[in-house]
Formats: sequence, structure tokens, C-alpha cells
Amino acid sequence: GKWKLTSGAARCNTSMNYAAKSVTQVDWQGNTSTIAVTYVAGDSTKFPATVYVMTDAGIAYHVTYIFASKDKVTIDTAAMCTYARV
Repeated sequence: GKWKLTSGAARCNTSMNYAAKSVTQVDWQGNTSTIAVTYVAGDSTKFPATVYVMTDAGIAYHVTYIFASKDKVTIDTAAMCTYARV
């Protein structure tokens, strides 16, 4: 789905669009990139829920997403970038 930045430190992606096997991201400078990803999701019926997104670089390079609800997600990093579903 499509997500738009609502809060976070500088250098957060401004938007993200997730597909079945890829994510297209627009970084804080306006650059667009698309990468292949794999999702490892927890229980999507309970919130907060956790989803791990991995690139082909492997599990060591995963990003943890914490869903407060189906429409709000925060990336679990020091920047705490928070997004709303578009």
C-alpha cells in the first residue's frame, strides 16, 4: 500500500509504496528507488503488530515496522519515522 510521512527526524523517506515483492521509496531529497523485498509479518489482527521487511541482502539488513493500527506505522529506528496510509 501507499504511505506518506507524518512525523520523524530529518532524512526519513517522504513516501513509500509497497507491492507484493518490492517497495518504491522517495527519500527526503526527492530521489526515487525501488528495491525487492520480502515481508515477515506477525499477527495482523492484533495491534501493535510488527512486520520485518528484508532485502535480498538477508535478515541482517531487515527493517522493523511497528503498526499502531492498520493505518499508522512507525519504523523502529532512532529517527522514528511515522507514516499514515494514503
